[in-house]
Amino acid sequence: MRSCQSWKVKICVRLRIRVEGEIKELANAEQASQTAYAAIMQELSAKDWRKLEAQRGLGYNGQAERTKEGTAECTRGGRKKQKTANS
Repeated sequence: MRSCQSWKVKICVRLRIRVEGEIKELANAEQASQTAYAAIMQELSAKDWRKLEAQRGLGYNGQAERTKEGTAECTRGGRKKQKTANS
């Protein structure tokens, strides 16, 4: 009977150690996610955040081929061509 009780105690101790470790891991993960969110929110103004949220629903991230072409065209002087075409 003593061996059965000592076996149960060992299992309880091991289980407690494992659960406490998992609780610490979850707390660390939650803290890390909160700090990442805080860093994002601090770097963007409310106006910028609204703009990004509006574009997120459209799947726009600024990396599309069409966007890159349009940006390159504008930097090469494409604006002048667009103004003369619209006039």
